[in-house]
Amino acid sequence: MVVAKATYLFDPQGRTKLDDQDPIPLLHNDEPTEVGLLPRDDFPRQERAFEVIFLGCAHAPNQIPVQSLRVVLGLGDAWSELLVHGDRSWLRRGPATSISPAQPFVRMPMGWDHAFGGSAEILIDEGAVLEVGDPHNRIGKGFDPEPSARAAAAELRAPAPFPLFSPERALPNIERPNLQISRWSDAPPPASWATVPLDSALQALRTFDLPADHTMPEDIQAALSPSRWFRAVPEWILPIPPAGAMIYMENLYRWGAQVRVPLPQLRVFADYQVGERAGELELEPQMLVLMPEQSRFCLVYRKIFNFSDADDIERSMRLRKADGWFSANDQGQESKR
Repeated sequence: MVVAKATYLFDPQGRTKLDDQDPIPLLHNDEPTEVGLLPRDDFPRQERAFEVIFLGCAHAPNQIPVQSLRVVLGLGDAWSELLVHGDRSWLRRGPATSISPAQPFVRMPMGWDHAFGGSAEILIDEGAVLEVGDPHNRIGKGFDPEPSARAAAAELRAPAPFPLFSPERALPNIERPNLQISRWSDAPPPASWATVPLDSALQALRTFDLPADHTMPEDIQAALSPSRWFRAVPEWILPIPPAGAMIYMENLYRWGAQVRVPLPQLRVFADYQVGERAGELELEPQMLVLMPEQSRFCLVYRKIFNFSDADDIERSMRLRKADGWFSANDQGQESKR
C-alpha cells in the first residue's frame, strides 16, 4: 500500500495553499487532540469512497456568546446539520425534572466527549466500585447510570443503601435537530463528525458482516467487513466528490461565520520500477480531515497493489503530484511503460 497526505492552509476568503513548511505527517496511530482523534493513515481500505472528518469547534458569530447554535458542514451536494448548546444539566430527578438553561458560550469543541453518552462509577457495597457506561459512547455526556446500577445491585444482592452514585447528570452539548432531548428517559445516538474511535460500538458494528440472527460464525476472518477500515461517521462516507467540490462550514470557523473552500485539485501518482517492469499508478483520494482551529485540512490518498517480492528483483518507487483531480474514466488504472 502507498499512502500520501497533502496538508493545506486556508483563509476566510476560501483561498488555499499547500503547506510545505509544517505538514501533518503520516500517522501509524490515532493522535488525540482537544476535538477528537487525528486518524491513523495506514489502514488498507480498498472501497472506492471518500470520508470527511471534522476536528473542530462550533463558534458563535462575531464572538458574541450564545446559548445554542446551528452548525452546518457541507461538501459538494452533501451536507449535515447539528445543534450545539452551552453546558446544561437536569434539575431534580424523576417526573418533575427539567433542563437547566444553557450556559452562554463562544467556542464549543465538537468531539465525542461533548456528544450523548458517558460513564459513571457505582458504589455497590463498601469499597466495591463498579463502572457502568453508555454502550455507544462511554466518553460523552447525558448517560443515566441508574438503570444499570439497579440491575447490577439486584444481581449482586447489594445491601441497602446501595447502589450509590452521583445524582448530577449533565446533558450533551451536541444534538441532531430531530433528536433533541426533552425527557429524562431520552437516549439518542451520539452526534459528532469527529473520527470514530476504534473501541466504539459503531466501529464494532461495522467490523463484521453478521447474519440476521447476529451470531458470530466460526470463521471470524470470513465475517470481517470491508467497512471496518472506515473512520468517518456513516453520513460522511461519500462517493469521491467531483473536481472543485465546495467545502462549506457555517459557524465552524472563528474567522468567518460562513466559509466556502474549493477542494484543491491535486492528483498523486506513484512511478514504479519492478525488475524490467515500469509504470505508474494513481493514488485514490480517500479522506478529507478538516481542522479549522488551525486553518488547515488534509487530503489522504491511498493505493493498494501487488508486486513480486522475490529477493533478486530490484524495486523502486517515486511519488509525483500533478494538477487536476481523480478521473472518473480511469480511476485506479495502472499505466505501464
